[in-house]
Formats: sequence, C-alpha cells, structure tokens
Amino acid sequence: MDFQTTCTLFSTHAGVVAAILRAGYRPRVLVVEVNAKLGPSVAATVPYAADGSWDGTDYHGGSVEAMRSLGAGLGYTLIYCESCGVNCFLVRDDVLGLNAMSAKDAASVRSELRSEALHRPQRFHGHEGWQHPPDGRERRFVQLAADGSVAASLLRP
Repeated sequence: MDFQTTCTLFSTHAGVVAAILRAGYRPRVLVVEVNAKLGPSVAATVPYAADGSWDGTDYHGGSVEAMRSLGAGLGYTLIYCESCGVNCFLVRDDVLGLNAMSAKDAASVRSELRSEALHRPQRFHGHEGWQHPPDGRERRFVQLAADGSVAASLLRP
C-alpha cells in the first residue's frame, strides 16, 4: 500500500504545495482546501507568508481555479470538488493516463474538468450560506500565473 503524507494548511497553502511538488515529492493524489467564496473563475490565493496563520476570517486559501492552475503547471489535474466547497482533489497526470493519451484526447478530458464545472458553494457544517466573517483588514489576494508565480495583486476577486 502506498501511504501519503497529510498536511493541513489553512492560510498560505498554494505556495507550500508548489514548493513541496517542485522539491520532488509526487503523491498520486492531492487534496487541497479551497476558499469557495473566491469563486471558480479567478486564480486567486493569499500570498505566501512564512509567519502566516489563519485568523478565522474569509482571508484564507485559494480559489478552485488557483488550485487547478497550480496543479496543471505541476503535472496534476483537478478532478473533483466535494459538496461542501472545502476540499478539491487533484490526481497526477500519469496516474490518470493523460500522459499516454494523444494531446487532443488529453485536452478533451481537461476541457470537461473546468473549475466552473467543479466549483461548489460553501456549505460549512452542512449549511449553505454560512461563511467565515469578512476580513476587516482588507488584505489583498494575489492572482497566480499558470506557472504558479504571482501575476497581480487583487483587493477582492
């Protein structure tokens, strides 16, 4: 049996996930927490901060599109987001068999797995509409480029 390491990061996990994968750790499946409040279209995440910690507000994590884009740049495909809008699942492309497909067929599979199709609204504690309190400090999110680097600063997506 192949055991994987689990790591829960509430605030700046996009940068940590990217660093772990770039260092050579290649799990078959990644489960990443997302901030569904950011919506499915913009690749937004909190900027990495070594001393970052979650304060219980809606300033945390990254959007579904941020995790999809980050994964795609590192050889992973987003395949599912669970019904509470908290966790999304990425599978390594070779495990999915995408590396063995023609480029056209792989693109066809990926086109069905768009962030807009996989995004789920927040349903914390089983209640749609419940959400974390707004960030009173109006901290900025950042938009990720396809390679995982910061492309722009956003007040709110």
